[in-house]
Amino acid sequence: MTVQVNGKKAKKVEFVMPTTPADVLRIKNAVKEASDSMARIEGERENIKAIRDLLKEELGLPNAKFNEITKLYHKQNYSEVVAKDEVRKNRHALLLAKDELRSMEQEILASHVELL
Repeated sequence: MTVQVNGKKAKKVEFVMPTTPADVLRIKNAVKEASDSMARIEGERENIKAIRDLLKEELGLPNAKFNEITKLYHKQNYSEVVAKDEVRKNRHALLLAKDELRSMEQEILASHVELL
C-alpha cells in the first residue's frame, strides 16, 4: 500500500507493537523521557512569559521587541539579521524610487500640459 507524503508516493510501513517485555519497557521509558522533556519545555515557556510580562509591566518593553531581542541573543546571528535587513531595505528603496519616478513623470507631464 502506498500513501502520499509531501506530495510523493511512499510505501506505508505497518507498525507492529512489540510484545517482548524488554521492548515494551524500552518504549515505555522512551515515552516517559519524552514526556519529561515536554514538561521542562512547558516550564521554560512559562518562565520566559513571566520574564517578558515583567519587562512589559515595569519598562514598557513590547512583547514582540522582547521576543526579537531574545531570539537574536540566543541565536547569536546579529550579522545575518542585519544583512537580511539591508537587502530588505534596498528592495523597498528600489520600489519606492520607482513610485517616486512615476510621480515626478506625472508632475512633469502635468506642467507641460499647463503650458500648452
